[in-house]
Amino acid sequence: MTIEYDFEEQLKKGKEKELFLDNYFSQWYSISGVSRLHEKAGIDRIFHDNGGRVFTVEYKSDNITHKTGNFFVETLSVKEENKLGWAYTSQSQLILYFVPEWKTVYVIDTVRLKKLLLSWIKIYPEKNVSNKGYTTVGIPVPKSEFKKCVNEIVRII
Repeated sequence: MTIEYDFEEQLKKGKEKELFLDNYFSQWYSISGVSRLHEKAGIDRIFHDNGGRVFTVEYKSDNITHKTGNFFVETLSVKEENKLGWAYTSQSQLILYFVPEWKTVYVIDTVRLKKLLLSWIKIYPEKNVSNKGYTTVGIPVPKSEFKKCVNEIVRII
């Protein structure tokens, strides 16, 4: 059975998870929203720590990883338009990849992920995901391999 996702429904779920992550990480960081221009560059938030450091962050959330053990790394967001996915387009310093069922956030170095992507493309077959009116393409990367680009694993209590 093939699941077809609805963009508006996925967007709503994504926004809920973004708010959850904002609330959780605000214990340690001052979190700023971003402009539309930042969003187009794959930056969802700016984190400021007490030491004056600033990090640009993109949030990702996946409700299937816990079932498959694979992390979906999006290579084409809209296959029909050949529109590149976040793995290529994100300009954030960090990607916070949230797996809700595991209550875990994987803090990813975006530059390291992009370097590993070149080898992943050769090893792992791309997978098409059906959405209403378009197709998303990505690489299902096993957890053991995905951890190579992870800076930190945050367990949400």
